[in-house]
Amino acid sequence: MHDQLQPRSLNRYGAEWLLDLTARGRMRVGMDRLVDLQRKRGYYVPVLGLTLKLPGGHRLQLTYSGERGTHMLSFVIGGRVVDRQEVRQDVDGRISVAAPARLEGRVYDDSDLNGVFDSGKDAPVSDVTVWLDENTSVQTDANGMYRFDQVKPGAHSVRADLADVPADMVFADNAARKIAILPYRDNTQNFAVVHTGGVTGKVTYLDYSQNADKPVERPMQDARVIADDERDTYSDVQGNIMLGSLPPGVYHLRVDPETIPKGYAASPEQMEIRIRPGETVRGVHFQLVMPPKPVIIKDLPKQQSRSVTSGVRTELN
Repeated sequence: MHDQLQPRSLNRYGAEWLLDLTARGRMRVGMDRLVDLQRKRGYYVPVLGLTLKLPGGHRLQLTYSGERGTHMLSFVIGGRVVDRQEVRQDVDGRISVAAPARLEGRVYDDSDLNGVFDSGKDAPVSDVTVWLDENTSVQTDANGMYRFDQVKPGAHSVRADLADVPADMVFADNAARKIAILPYRDNTQNFAVVHTGGVTGKVTYLDYSQNADKPVERPMQDARVIADDERDTYSDVQGNIMLGSLPPGVYHLRVDPETIPKGYAASPEQMEIRIRPGETVRGVHFQLVMPPKPVIIKDLPKQQSRSVTSGVRTELN
């Protein structure tokens, strides 16, 4: 007996009877009740099935299912076609054959950042460990290639190990991915690595304590400079900053307001830089200053004239 419920939508329940025909196969007879919970309507669904065993480990299956306004007759011959295939049977008794497939790919240095391996420009990266579902691993060969055989169709995770990549390189995209393995074809997942760049510079502040008109520039310690959501750095005692291992791209550097003294502001507020593979951008400079206090101009109310008469003399107050 079985009961399938989709709240507020559908309820299908019923029973089926299976007769084992020993070495010849089996027979299936069932009746379901299908209720449309929205329209408050129900009807019966008969299910008939016959499975016969064939030579060579194959089987013949006939299945009939009749729903309201729909009748389906399924004719399936299933079994082992090549080694290590799986025969799967769903809840309706349908049999499908899913063959294991192959997953392969390459780890390479994408020197031109086009996301495609060019044999004349890009170099393969060997001895990088690639994991399949975190329980099976292989290493890339001299051509940067890896391969997994006999992978079951369906969803899998694949990950290339960053620890095996040279220290001045990172993956151009996510090193851990979710993929769908499809049967009867070669599934490919490449991993591109790129040379990282860096940024060096300084954070200073203007000291107004001695002379407000002629402030002295001094190094700012422990100022946090942010490159993006994952990369930042703090200035040292001399105000020096250094950001390394930056993948090529455009960054918008800024000083974290939480590390700026009260009353100060960073100049510039934000700095856009472009990092190219293997390049270090030098001379980045943030200066913390006290913005000038705004001058408030206030219009005074106009005085009205008053006349005081005393005899023939008039005075204006």
